[in-house]
Amino acid sequence: MIVYVIAAAALAVFLAVRTHLDDRPAADPVKRAHFHLLSGIAGALLVLIPFAVGWVLTGRENDSGEWGRDMFLGYYKAFLPAAAVLLLLLLFASLGALSSPKLRTGLFPRFRLWANLAASVLFLLVTPFYAAVTVNRYLPIPTLILCSGIGISLLFRLALLVEYRVRRS
Repeated sequence: MIVYVIAAAALAVFLAVRTHLDDRPAADPVKRAHFHLLSGIAGALLVLIPFAVGWVLTGRENDSGEWGRDMFLGYYKAFLPAAAVLLLLLLFASLGALSSPKLRTGLFPRFRLWANLAASVLFLLVTPFYAAVTVNRYLPIPTLILCSGIGISLLFRLALLVEYRVRRS
């Protein structure tokens, strides 16, 4: 858990610095788009790979019985819909700026950027609480859940692709 706390803190600081640097007018739009696309793809892989490994490990022939599968899938049943709703809200906020010139200027673009960062940090902070509930001596469920939490936090970077595209139009 200590390794996760260090990794999550480092990732949160990195994402905050990166968000600040990307917000500057001198930022290269191509490099920025590549970074956000690669971050989003890495996030998707960090969600899918632990899910596949956990699905195999929590199968019927393990020592934890159905408890392991229920606890493992409980994370995805609770956190993925919440992440999807937040991601859709961020996307709709960015797309709403296409139709309103007021939303393209002033504090609104910065608010959308920092809301994206806050969503990422939220999942980095909340995931360890669920992972702590799943601790057992048979399966590495907490490790898989913590990896997925990092992945979900990186998925929000995909919304920034739309945000910066809207700003250029």
